[in-house]
Order: sequence, then C-alpha cells, then structure tokens
Amino acid sequence: MKTILLIILSLMLMSTGCKTQSSDNKIISRLLSKVEKKNKTISSISYYSCYEQINPTMNDSVFKVVGKVWIQPNIRDSIFSSVFHVQGSDRGGLFDYYYDGTKSYEIRHS
Repeated sequence: MKTILLIILSLMLMSTGCKTQSSDNKIISRLLSKVEKKNKTISSISYYSCYEQINPTMNDSVFKVVGKVWIQPNIRDSIFSSVFHVQGSDRGGLFDYYYDGTKSYEIRHS
C-alpha cells in the first residue's frame, strides 16, 4: 500500500513540475520574442566605454582604452551583424576605428 501511495505521489509531483517548467518555458519564449521584436526596431546605439587591463607579470603594464562607440545594425554582415565606429585613445594616442560591414579601418592621429 505504501509503495502504491509513493508511486502516485511521485507521479503527481513530476506532472506538477512538468507543468511549471512548461509554463516557465512559454513565459521565457514570449519574453525573448518581445526582446527580438524590440531589437529589430533599433536603428543605432552609442555608448562610452573605458577598458583597463593590467598584466600582473609585468611592471607598469596598465593598458587603458577609453572612447565612444557607435553601432548600427546590419543584418547582411555575417561577422558582427553591424557596422561601427570607435573613437578613443590608448597608449598609442588618439584613434578612430571603422568597420563598414566588409572592411575595417584604423586611423591613428599622431
């Protein structure tokens, strides 16, 4: 009798868990669909970035890059799916970096 009761309880818990997981999957799927639709309406994004890297094995090895980034989606580009322009400075000085969907260009202002 105990065995049958345990089996029935186990099946009930498993079916409840499956329903919860299924409804969670539906919620996540709807959320991702909304995000995808919203992303398709974006025409461009820009932001400021500051990247710092320290090599602990070398003295005075701080490498810092700061600048502005402009990104424009381009679904025809198979590498980044966008074109972009980075304007910034690093230990080499001021620079502009462009990617037009097929070629990249780096211009150093020294």
